[in-house]
Amino acid sequence: MKNTILFLSAFIFITLNPLQAKNKKNSESPKIETPEVVVKAFAKSFPEAKDISWTQTQINKSDGQLNNTDTWFFANFTNKDMKQRAKYHNNALYSVEFELEPQYYPTKIVQYTTDSIGLNYKITRMVIEQKQNNSVYFIEVSRGKKKNFEKKAFYFTIKGDFLKELPSEEVALDFLRFL
Repeated sequence: MKNTILFLSAFIFITLNPLQAKNKKNSESPKIETPEVVVKAFAKSFPEAKDISWTQTQINKSDGQLNNTDTWFFANFTNKDMKQRAKYHNNALYSVEFELEPQYYPTKIVQYTTDSIGLNYKITRMVIEQKQNNSVYFIEVSRGKKKNFEKKAFYFTIKGDFLKELPSEEVALDFLRFL
């Protein structure tokens, strides 16, 4: 019950407060033609969206290499003063993410990061990702600079329980985590 109230409180707060999103481009192309069916689906799902920018990523699911076999469309936008990102695959909404500010990071996840990953890592990004009827936390941590830079990524349940660490090759290609 306590976790449910905490999650609902966090979700309400997230929908009412602006978030600072980092603009991650990776292999996304800056100017694309988004299919009309995707644009219409987006407008129906997010009628109050503002500052909309579209990007796309093309990947081959079998080996993770970039090519023209599988296209994903990403809408970065502001909705009710909150920065969000919607992901579309096969012309349908796949997931939506809401980036959290550090003061709203769940204590349980921060503690896990400190205890299990190490004090040298800093949480660089945390989002709530909603996929159909499932929500998870996704976090990125990093340490070092330039030559010694290291980045890791993890999934946690909405209750803050550890789910999995992403393989390093998926962390390097951030957009693959959505598959």
